[in-house]
Amino acid sequence: HFLAVLGHELRNPLAPELTALELMRARAPETCAREREVLHRQVTHMTRLVNDLLDVSRLDRGRTELKRAHFELREAVDRSVDMVQPLLTQQQHALKVAVPEHGVEIDGDIDRIVQVLTNLPTNAAKYTPCGGRLALRAERAGNRIVVTCEDNGPGVAPEFVPALFERFAQGPRTPEQTTGGLGLG
Repeated sequence: HFLAVLGHELRNPLAPELTALELMRARAPETCAREREVLHRQVTHMTRLVNDLLDVSRLDRGRTELKRAHFELREAVDRSVDMVQPLLTQQQHALKVAVPEHGVEIDGDIDRIVQVLTNLPTNAAKYTPCGGRLALRAERAGNRIVVTCEDNGPGVAPEFVPALFERFAQGPRTPEQTTGGLGLG
């Protein structure tokens, strides 16, 4: 209940903030364009964090509704790459995508698949030193689809692996790590 209330309270100011940024852009496109871009990126990030909190609340209450449909995995991958691109650019990472355009169809909730596919390279980008290499691949293996996200970062410490998928779980931070999250991904 606390997460649901917190999520809704945090979400309320976000829409007007995005609207104000859009109005500023429409009225004076050249004025403070870089600063508006930074604000837009940060408000969008805050919106994703709040949505993650609300998702956890819905899961706990058994109120998560999946909107199943047939779609090509590549469509979800392309959406996720668009979402993670600003972080990749900021960190000067190269991302290689090896997912067929067709032939890897899924029956599921595309928004949830995009969420997962965004979390994978986002985490890889956060914890890989600048100028890193990331790869996102998918292939059919019998009646399953195997998605692999690799990077040349430090990897997950073996002692943290058992807690990796627990809510709010985070590995230890090192002094050079300036980014983190809530452990909801």
